[in-house]
Amino acid sequence: MLNKFELVIGLAFLILVPSFRAQNKLLTIDDIFDPAKRVNFSGNAANPRWLKDGEHYLVVSKDRNAFPRLLKVNAVTGKSDPFYDAAKMQAAFASLPGVSKEDARRLANQTFYDLNPSETGALINFANDLFYYEFGSDRAIRLTSSPEDELGASFSPDGRMISFIRGNNLYVEDLSMQRRERALTSDRGAEVLTGRLDWA
Repeated sequence: MLNKFELVIGLAFLILVPSFRAQNKLLTIDDIFDPAKRVNFSGNAANPRWLKDGEHYLVVSKDRNAFPRLLKVNAVTGKSDPFYDAAKMQAAFASLPGVSKEDARRLANQTFYDLNPSETGALINFANDLFYYEFGSDRAIRLTSSPEDELGASFSPDGRMISFIRGNNLYVEDLSMQRRERALTSDRGAEVLTGRLDWA
């Protein structure tokens, strides 16, 4: 004969097992489309981008009352700070000839930047021209001023140069103060530049 304790344990087991099974139920088409069970799929999934220190990642802020900002989040503590000072970046771009205040505002408030290997600078393709911004020094440079598009822009592995395609030819430009642009191909670019470009 069962004592009270065994009876209570047995009843609890009978009650809890079905609830555990319900938690492991797979999502079905009926769950998605049934108005009574409908799953709420609204909202945007976070898409973090890890920084090379392995401790921080970048996400876009969700403050509806301000421009979206890139936030640098500590993965352990959850503490977040702006990844860069947008006001300084905007001022740096506004000081460049041919860049309007509105263009500078757009350049400083993007939600994705192509970062250099050391993650201290960004390469930006805007209005068919290339720009470079250095976070530490708040220095902005207009790299190209051409009516033709610059495509496939990327940093060299050491971050000191960029490459891009213009008019089916491959160019490189030094990011130092001298800023030399050189064409590596001429007239045969359409034959040479097929497929995806990468630094060799």
